[in-house]
Amino acid sequence: MNKNIILKLLEYNHNRNYIFLYEMNKHKNPFILRCIELMHHIINAQNIWINRLKGKEIILLDKELSLHNLIKINDNHFEELSNLLNNGNLNDMIVYKNLKCEDCQNTLEDILLHICNHGTHHRAQISTLMRQNKIEPIPSDYILFAREKTSKKV
Repeated sequence: MNKNIILKLLEYNHNRNYIFLYEMNKHKNPFILRCIELMHHIINAQNIWINRLKGKEIILLDKELSLHNLIKINDNHFEELSNLLNNGNLNDMIVYKNLKCEDCQNTLEDILLHICNHGTHHRAQISTLMRQNKIEPIPSDYILFAREKTSKKV
């Protein structure tokens, strides 16, 4: 895989995280708290992976962060992940400890793909919760993101 494809997936992940966080701010239903927890989990996991990639200590994000702060952190994460992608080699082996303190290693490529896939998985859970609570789910298909991006260039 090449860096341009991974960058597109990082852009998609960032964009959909932003849209989900922004849209959640419009709802006052009690179930939305579970959706916010899932978004917090996505952003927190990104934070953990960024710290691993930088060789830093893992610091978990405050669970009481506002949607506004999560949006800002999501923006920062996109910048950091883009920089790690641009300055790294996709085949570089990253050695780290998982949350069980087990030694692990994966390529930069696999970690970046995991980050994007992880976000997609949990945004699908949020969409299911919305549907179950009679709220139109937030569109999250990659192809919609691609169309939006293309239409802005025209």
